Amino acid sequence: MTYYRNGDWIYDVYPCPSCHGTGRDASGYGDCRACHGLGYAGTNVTCRVCNTWLLPNQPNTGCPSCHGTGIANYHSPTPPSIINGPFPRAGRR
Repeated sequence: MTYYRNGDWIYDVYPCPSCHGTGRDASGYGDCRACHGLGYAGTNVTCRVCNTWLLPNQPNTGCPSCHGTGIANYHSPTPPSIINGPFPRAGRR
């Protein structure tokens, strides 16, 4: 699974469930209303336990929630792939 960092927040980004990543509405001519034509949706998965206003974007390796990854409830033995920068433009763009 790949995550995207946008500023201080980390998102799990996936194809839009309404348009299936095309960015088009059912007619095929207009933009999807759910994703505004982007073709993806995202969920903020930033750890709220160690990413606070005191230490923004400073994951703690001893954090019981993210184990230093910055992603809430991350328990995989392999480190996550976090891409810095803009979200992908899926589908037609």
